[in-house]
Amino acid sequence: MRGCDVPECTVMLFFLMVIQVQAAWERNYDMFRTDYPKGAFCTAIAGACASDHNPENAFFQNPAALAFGNEEHELYYDADFNPHDEIEPGMQTSDQVGGLIAMAGLGYFWKRFGLGVSYVLRQSTVTSPSSALVDDQGGLHSLKAQSAGYTSLITVPMGVRIHENWSVGLSFVGLYYQETLAITTPDGQKLASPVSSGFPSMGLTVGTIYQPLQSLRLGAWMRLPIALAINQGFSYTYAGNSINYSEQLTMWQPYLSGVGASMLLSRHQTLFVDLYFIGTTQYGFLRTLDFFDDTVLGRELLEKGHLMVIEPHLAYKIEIGRGAVSFGGYYESARVGGEKNHIHAAFGVSYHFSFAEIQGAFDVAEDFRSFQVSMRKF
Repeated sequence: MRGCDVPECTVMLFFLMVIQVQAAWERNYDMFRTDYPKGAFCTAIAGACASDHNPENAFFQNPAALAFGNEEHELYYDADFNPHDEIEPGMQTSDQVGGLIAMAGLGYFWKRFGLGVSYVLRQSTVTSPSSALVDDQGGLHSLKAQSAGYTSLITVPMGVRIHENWSVGLSFVGLYYQETLAITTPDGQKLASPVSSGFPSMGLTVGTIYQPLQSLRLGAWMRLPIALAINQGFSYTYAGNSINYSEQLTMWQPYLSGVGASMLLSRHQTLFVDLYFIGTTQYGFLRTLDFFDDTVLGRELLEKGHLMVIEPHLAYKIEIGRGAVSFGGYYESARVGGEKNHIHAAFGVSYHFSFAEIQGAFDVAEDFRSFQVSMRKF
């Protein structure tokens, strides 16, 4: 599911205010998104890259790829760009949403060992031209709000080749969030509230790749859950009333795991098959820009991530000269109450220049569009 990213949805946090009332809640919000960082080469094969041995996979998913099937020593780099940040279904259509995702990785393999570092930046802006504020008499007021947020993911993958057909790896993961939330109140006051998650929350990814046959490669990886604690608050006076608001939030990234196989059908054709396992968020909710209205007007919040889901991924890749064409699809199980499942189609084209390989990739569903471009060397 196109998980609702922190900056896309926190506009409504500012709006949980009732005149002369001071409130404090603790809620869990599920952060998983279908467009989680995985790189254009992985996107082109519909995310079925658990057993893929290219270093892009090591930077963003399976760290064992950094030490599998490489030469005696090699330097790798990878850079990806996604010019648009997708939103969660059910968000207000009147809100203006924009953003981008940029990713980069650098790694080095020497004899049996690999070490790398990667960085992912997700930038999002949300402008809500008309959001509701309820006063102590039950009257509704309109205000404008804008959220500009940045989510940073830093990964340090390490891999070792146990045998020429088997490698294992682990990655240390750091997740950090910062945001500036600005609103214009009904009486013309302009307020800004910078928020951050403090020190990066730490996580861990483990993985392995094994090749039992010349034509068959197996892979598996798992990223453990990561939680971000965010404190949001403000106070100001409107129409003679003092408004105080504070809330402690937990942004929960559930565990994510993939197991799969890549089968060489011929010298230039490969079939990829994966299963994804997406974990749960206890008492998790979906964060949408309707959050404030849903709360004060008595509508229920949408539950998200209460059940573990399994997603099948399938893709085919054919190499043609110095290039390659990939296509495939996967079944996205709904993790939000009331939302339907989706079938995604993926497609990608790459070409290997003398200096690097360039890849363009698309991921398309009924209400989801994603395009990535990547440059890598390995």
